[in-house]
Amino acid sequence: MFRKSLLALGALCLILAVSVSATRPQEAEAGMTDTLKALAGPLADQFGLPGSAVQALFDKGISLESATQLLLISQSAKTALGDVTKLYDDSSRSVTQTAEALKVEAGAYSDDKVQSVIDKAKADAANVHEKAAEDASKAAGSAVGGFMKN
Repeated sequence: MFRKSLLALGALCLILAVSVSATRPQEAEAGMTDTLKALAGPLADQFGLPGSAVQALFDKGISLESATQLLLISQSAKTALGDVTKLYDDSSRSVTQTAEALKVEAGAYSDDKVQSVIDKAKADAANVHEKAAEDASKAAGSAVGGFMKN
């Protein structure tokens, strides 16, 4: 539990680091990778998938927005994410062609829907960070209290 808390705390710190380091492209790029890692789980949770499924999209170089569109297309078409991703790769990484091949209307993966899903994932990641910070604080307090008793 404590390890998860520390990982979540680290993930949120990385999200903040990306915002601050936007003027340094190389550092921002590394930070963005960490940000995507932090968002993979909360994003996947919204679609009932394991975080590793979404992380695999990011590892392939698919952007947060495109990955979210693919998740929405997969959900709308009731098609496995792996199959949707294969179509996406086969269509020269065209979200529109992937959706058309699966007969999914553009409204199913609209900019508004994509932004809503991303915003929820960010909020969920922030909540995980907040909970992790509380847990870490409680654990530190317990450790200090135990140390002082001895």
